[in-house]
Amino acid sequence: MNSVNFAQQTPLGNFNNYSQLEPEYQYEMQETGALDEEEMDFNFDHTKMLEKAVQEQSVLNIGKAARQGISKGTISEVQLEEFCRNTRRPNIPLFGFFQESENSTSDEQASLRMGQMMIMKMSTTDVRKIESVQASLNSLSANFAKHTKVGYIKQQKMSREYETPGVEGFKGINLSRLYNTSTLIGNDALTQLTNFYQKVFKMFFHPSYTIWTYSFRPATVRLTDKHFREFPLQISDTLTEFGLDIAGLHLPQELLDGDISANHPFLQSLLIEDPVTEIKRRRREREKAIFTAVCAIGRTLKNLRAYHFDIEKSCLINCPNGKNCKDHLMWEQLKTVRLQNRNNGVSTNEADPREILSKFASMKNPSSTSPVASSSSSTVAHKH
Repeated sequence: MNSVNFAQQTPLGNFNNYSQLEPEYQYEMQETGALDEEEMDFNFDHTKMLEKAVQEQSVLNIGKAARQGISKGTISEVQLEEFCRNTRRPNIPLFGFFQESENSTSDEQASLRMGQMMIMKMSTTDVRKIESVQASLNSLSANFAKHTKVGYIKQQKMSREYETPGVEGFKGINLSRLYNTSTLIGNDALTQLTNFYQKVFKMFFHPSYTIWTYSFRPATVRLTDKHFREFPLQISDTLTEFGLDIAGLHLPQELLDGDISANHPFLQSLLIEDPVTEIKRRRREREKAIFTAVCAIGRTLKNLRAYHFDIEKSCLINCPNGKNCKDHLMWEQLKTVRLQNRNNGVSTNEADPREILSKFASMKNPSSTSPVASSSSSTVAHKH
């Protein structure tokens, strides 16, 4: 930023660079005429004035800063639009606005109108959150698409049957049967696999919320922490192989590397003009497809922890009430009670969802205690 040297006494000492002053001092010096037009920095940052005016919840000062920036050419229309889009709409006190309006001059009336227009364009908190989440999701999707390049999976016949093994309390699920009666939903392979895996994961346990307690972190040394158990490798391997198959990248073990024999039964079963080239393609794309399937498993577990457990229907649902929900069991509640049970030497694997909900509902009563702080006599443990 260009600046003009000058000597000006402020509460912060002697400053020789106008642009380095705090916004309130810049604003005060400009408003009181401490600097004339030649002394003022052409690139005076009116954005700082806008930020201060928003913090002050002053419609008048917001309008003043915007009008001055436009008239002096130090702020553009694009910059104003960007400022409004990224600024949380202030809560303007009605009495404060009344005072500004009643005591304003004709020039200040114009600033008030400009300030009102600026505030109308500013986002509410909820809108900004939604836009932020959407931008993050779009960025993540673009990043995964860039690295995986698996693309869109077209519904096709699989090369063999797949069923997850019934191990460590997990129910065995016939993936092929479920796939043949389902429609893949999503614009890319990662989303399609994630949506399909969510159907599968909801079927692993009764009660279905037990899946919340499992973590899948193949890229880290620490596979689990105090809140989670390790997702069985046998199941993740089956899910990955299934994902490769529906993406059209299945290969028998003996064709994963080495020479390719045109007489191999698998090549003959492909019924295409150049099966050798097809095998090379599958070898080339398998690594990124495996990455996609692995990411889908991790994303599925994370997504389901945002679901709620409907006690009456005994199923996981995508509840629109979020953290404000009072009727369903949430992961954060279960996690808190599991931690309490662990501290009291009680099994963390079992809990009664009705008792958990009752405990958290009682927290609204000032006389009640937190589930974490309650005594061992109130520990929740129930055999399903």
